[in-house]
Parts: sequence; structure tokens; C-alpha cells
Amino acid sequence: MHFSSSDAAAVLPANTTLAGGTGAFSATLNTIGNQTIAATDSLVSSITGTSGAIAVGTGTSPVSVAPGSAGPASGSGSSQSFTFTFTDPRGYQDLNVVNVLFNNFLDGRNACYLAYARPLNVLYLVNDAGTALLPGLSNSQCSVAAGWSASGSGNTLTLTVNLTFTASFAGNKVTYLAARDLEGDNSGWQALGTWGIPGATTFPSANAVNPSRGSGSSQTFTFTFSDTKGAQDLGIVDILINNFLDGRQACYLAYSRPTNTLFLVDDSGATLLPGLSNSQCTASVTGSSTSGNTLTLSLNISFTAAFDGDRVIYLAARDATDANTSGWQSLGSWTVQ
Repeated sequence: MHFSSSDAAAVLPANTTLAGGTGAFSATLNTIGNQTIAATDSLVSSITGTSGAIAVGTGTSPVSVAPGSAGPASGSGSSQSFTFTFTDPRGYQDLNVVNVLFNNFLDGRNACYLAYARPLNVLYLVNDAGTALLPGLSNSQCSVAAGWSASGSGNTLTLTVNLTFTASFAGNKVTYLAARDLEGDNSGWQALGTWGIPGATTFPSANAVNPSRGSGSSQTFTFTFSDTKGAQDLGIVDILINNFLDGRQACYLAYSRPTNTLFLVDDSGATLLPGLSNSQCTASVTGSSTSGNTLTLSLNISFTAAFDGDRVIYLAARDATDANTSGWQSLGSWTVQ
């Protein structure tokens, strides 16, 4: 009995003689896709049998394709050269399409939304509706300068683009990355950075979080807020950590500057708790101070194991009269692990 396969890289058993017309053999298939194995009588070649299709590399193993990083991970400006990395354990050549999206939250509409097709070596920009690829590299939110590049080494694909953002797209944006491979594995969207686009300044402002990017189960964060009328004009400042802008099942904190009191919002996102612990986090104040127009607030935050994953850090500020607000600003990202 002789064995053959549609997989040219298969490891097959040697020719053998069956005992009583039956036998058991092992074979290893190495090429991804649907493959077959055939057995043929060594003396009468017309006597042959072929297996059904065997799916190779398409099982339920964990998705391993992944975004690597966005650089810089935080900052601000109307234009910037960004470098994004993506990884695939089968080699960067196995990557199919990688995506980069800048927006206030995870929405392809009215966004700076890029798609790079690695097999074609073509970079696309998605239209304002988030539904179609544009023929050029400019939409109402951003434009890509000439000279973008993509290169691969080992398991890593590196994409470098110089982006210019429009004034109408002002505000703090989250940098989301995603990747798909040739087998259809999809990493899903990952929040890996934030970027501030200059625009008109309101009286109260949410300015920064330090560190703006990192990982771990606990961290002391320093948040800064300002008010053009002076820090004493600030009323309530808010901190929300979640995978999107939603106060439910979040680490959602409110600090009252006039009373120097920190509150934590409950899991439903509707009520202030009497303590500083919910199902997502536990917090404590390690310091607060004002200087000129700026309020600096330092908090130690410990996250629960159930809250693991990539999270965005949103800040907002209101003045003492509640007449002016900064709106929510995405100023950092954190991987809870």
C-alpha cells in the first residue's frame, strides 16, 4: 500500500502490506487549508481510496494575531509621524489586513480610519461614513502624507504613516489597532494609545494622566485639570476607566474640589457609593493640590481580576457653577492584568 497527499509537505507512512485488509497508520499534515490523504494498492494502481477533506490549521486554537504597539502612545499635535506594529506567530507574511482608527470612541464613522492590505502593499483611508474605502488618502478628519511605509521582519509588521488632522477633528482621541490574518483570525480592536488634536479651549479642561500608557493590576495615577479662571473655579472632575465611554461596569470616580472629597460610582453607573470600592476597582487619594489654573490629583487605583483587558482612561471637568464643561477626553490607556 502506497500513501500520497494533496499536502506536498505532509509526513506520510512508508509503503506497507496490510494484514487482513486493514491497518492503522499515522500521518502529519503541515500545509494550512483543506487537505486529503490517498492510499493506493502498490500492485494494482486502480485500487485506491481518498480521505475526506481534512482541515489543517483552522481549528479552535486561540487567535494569535495581534496589534503590537502604537508610537507615540500619547501626545498631541495637528500632525505626527506614527509607527504601528502588528504580530503574527506564523510570520508577518501571514498578516492580511491591519487597521488603525483614531476617534473619541470605537466608531468608524467620522474617524481617521486606515486599512493596510499587506498582500497588495496598499494603504487605504475609509470614508466619513465608515462604509467604504476612498480612492485617495484624505477625508474630513485626516490626511496621509506621501512617503508612508510598511516593512516586515520575522513575526512583526511595522507600518509608519505621517498624519495631519483637521481642525474640525479637535479633541482627545483613542488610538485603536486591529489585525486579521490570511486564515481569517481577527485580533479584535485594541486601544493602544491616545492623541490630542488642538482645538478651541473651554474654561475647564481635562489635561493629562500620568502614566498615560501601561499595564498592571494597580497603579498610582496623577491627573491634571485646569480652568482659565483659576483652579478654584473647578467644581467636579471625573475619571472614567473602561473599554469604551460608559459609566456602567466601570472604574468611575468623581472628585469634588470644593469639598476635597473623592467618590466612586456604583456598577450601574448611576449612584455615588458610600465607599471607594466597586466590582471594577478600589481607589484612594494620595495627594491633591492647586497651583494657578491647575488642579493636580493623585490616586492609587487597584483593579479587580474580573476587570482585566485593555481600558481607555477618560477625564472630564466642570466648573463650580456647572455652566461649563470640558466634555469627556480620552487621555490614556491601561491594560489591566
